[in-house]
Amino acid sequence: MGRCRGGLVGNLLWLLGYNRAKAGSPRYERYGTGDDTDISTLRRGVLSACRSIRVSSSPSWRVPGWSARALTPANNCTLRCALGWLATAGAMAGLSAFGQAPVPSAPAVAQRAAAERNAGRFVVVLDAAHGGDDNGAKLEPDTAEKTVTLVLSVRLRSLLTARGFQVVTTREGNVNLDDDARAQIANRAAYGAAGAACVSLHATRMGSGVHLFVSALSPANPARFLAWKTAQAAYVTRSLRLESAVNSALQHGSIAGTDSGSIPVTLARASLPEMDSMACPALAVEIAPIRGADRKVVTEVSDAQYDTAILEALAAALLEWKTESEGQPGSHAEGRP
Repeated sequence: MGRCRGGLVGNLLWLLGYNRAKAGSPRYERYGTGDDTDISTLRRGVLSACRSIRVSSSPSWRVPGWSARALTPANNCTLRCALGWLATAGAMAGLSAFGQAPVPSAPAVAQRAAAERNAGRFVVVLDAAHGGDDNGAKLEPDTAEKTVTLVLSVRLRSLLTARGFQVVTTREGNVNLDDDARAQIANRAAYGAAGAACVSLHATRMGSGVHLFVSALSPANPARFLAWKTAQAAYVTRSLRLESAVNSALQHGSIAGTDSGSIPVTLARASLPEMDSMACPALAVEIAPIRGADRKVVTEVSDAQYDTAILEALAAALLEWKTESEGQPGSHAEGRP
């Protein structure tokens, strides 16, 4: 029972799979087991693909959920030959692909598809803050911030679509979405576009009017690859120009049916994780009630006319931003996080 009954081919396969490593040979390396067993990289690939298998110096293999089973000479031989056939099958598959063009990875295919889809288009990403288990601020006794931001996103999407924008939203319902996921959606949508802008929508009971926030990151030069947590640094300058356009539109707007005049606007810089990772000009828009001189609320966040005035101003500002951005060098996304 010391040898497999697989004939000459079986023995050759076994030798191919478990040929001992030679010093300095680039085809072999330590697998990293506790007993430092030498193992071919070909066989290591087979074992690595099967995460349930652990290599050790003792004739025992462990699989989660199974009891440990010592290998007898008979089934050890069977397993050894089976692994040899698997290793050789992988080698043959590699040889059959030799000389052919490499198959692009899934992320590369997705990026190329996004670039082709967005080529020549101006994309606006709308990020409705919070959602799912995250209610956000409590605006009124029965109104959560997550509900208001989603309604604003849906309404603004309609206004922008009617003006010829390609609009992408981070969420369409009451779902959980973390900061990284929001940034990933924005970056994928903006990649390869002729121009892009990312608008994060928030609401609050604090302050008065509309608060506009740009990332607090210091401006940085564009690069082919951007650090994930600071990708926005390459776009801060253009984000500030976007903020200026929105501020101007709000200042020239007014709430229909009221004599409140222009909408109060506050400009600020802030560190928002989802915005700091966005590879496109980005702006956070936070809507607060309008307060009078006595600091009492005169217009609630949920007021339909108030919301319409803000959304119309945002749409007008983005249209102006698009017009100014068209034809400008570097108006598209320069890098990828």
